[in-house]
Amino acid sequence: MAKATLLAATTWPLVLVARFLERAGKGIRTAPRDALLADSVPAGSRGLSFGLHRAADTAGAVLGTTIALLLVVAGGGTTVSVETLRLAVLISLVPAAAAVVLLVWRAREVRPAAVVQGSVAANHLRQRRFRRFLAAVIVFTLGNSSDAFLLLRAQDLGLPIADAIGLLIVVNLVHAALAAPLGALSDRWGRKRVLLLGWGTYALVYLSLAITSAAWQVWAIVAVYGVYYAASESVGKALVGDMVPSPARGTAYGQYHAAIGLMALPASLLAGVTWQLIGPGAPFALGAILAGAAALILWRMPSRPEAMSATASSPPGRRRSAGGGRGHRDVLLVGGATGPESRLTGSYADGRRPSGRL
Repeated sequence: MAKATLLAATTWPLVLVARFLERAGKGIRTAPRDALLADSVPAGSRGLSFGLHRAADTAGAVLGTTIALLLVVAGGGTTVSVETLRLAVLISLVPAAAAVVLLVWRAREVRPAAVVQGSVAANHLRQRRFRRFLAAVIVFTLGNSSDAFLLLRAQDLGLPIADAIGLLIVVNLVHAALAAPLGALSDRWGRKRVLLLGWGTYALVYLSLAITSAAWQVWAIVAVYGVYYAASESVGKALVGDMVPSPARGTAYGQYHAAIGLMALPASLLAGVTWQLIGPGAPFALGAILAGAAALILWRMPSRPEAMSATASSPPGRRRSAGGGRGHRDVLLVGGATGPESRLTGSYADGRRPSGRL
C-alpha cells in the first residue's frame, strides 16, 4: 500500500503519507516476525538463524540498490528524475507482492510454550539485564543517524551520486556475506562479545568519517561499515530471544524495536543540527562517542539473568516442591536455571505435566 501510494504521489503530502504507511507497516510486522523466528529455532543456533535471515534480506537490498543504480546511470548518472523514481517504485512492487503471497501460503505459526507461572515471563521483561540492554540500545541509536548522512558525507568529499549509491551496494554486500558467519560466531563465542565487536566497529567507522578528507578513503571505510551491520543487527535480536522466554518474546521484540524507532528521528535531527552548526564531520564524531558510551553500558550488563523464584535458584537436577496440598507439583530444572531456555519438567498431582521455559 505504501509503495502504491508513493507511485501515485504528485505532491509532498502524499509522499509523506506513503512514508508514514511504510514505517507503520514495518512497525507492525517486525516484532512478530522476530518472535516467530526466535520460537522456530533452538537457542544454540539462534544467532545463525537471525544471521541467515539478515543475509537474505540484505541480498535483496543489494539487488534492489543495483537496479536503482542502473536506472540512475541510464538516466544520466547525475540526478534522479521523477520518471526514474516511478520506475524504481514500480519494480519494487513485484517482490513486495511475492513476499505477501509466500507469507500467506507457506509460513506456519509456532505456538509459544506455556510457563508454569504466568508471572515468570513478565518478570523477564523487568529484569535489570533486559532493561540495561534496552538502555544501551537507546544510547547507541541516538548516535546512529540515517545512512543518508553517510551519502551526504561522501558527496561532500567529492563522490558523484552514482558512486554514493555504489557505497550502499558495498555495505550491503559485506553485510550479506558476514551476517550468517558472525551470527554463528555469537552462538559459540557469546552474543555480548560479538555485539560489542559490532558497536566498536561502528565507533571506529564513524570516527574515520569524521576526520577523513579524501574521497577514495570512503570506500574502505564503508566496507568496514558492513562489518558493523553483520555483527549487530542479527546478534542483537538473537540476544533478546535469549533473555526473554517464548510467551513474552513478542512484547520484548516490540520494546526493542520501539526503543530503536523512537530514537531514530531524534538521532537524525541531532545529526542535521550538528552538521549545520559545526560541520560535516560533527555528526559522525558524535555517533562515535555515543557508540562508545552504549558499548560501556552493554559491557556492564549482567551476563546471567537474575533468579526468577526460589525454584529457579535450585541447583541443576534438584527437585523442589512448587506447592503443597491439592494440585502441588514437583519441578525438575534440567541443565540448570541460568538461561532462558531452562525447561521445567515434572508432574502435577493430577497427572498433568507442566511445560515451559524460564
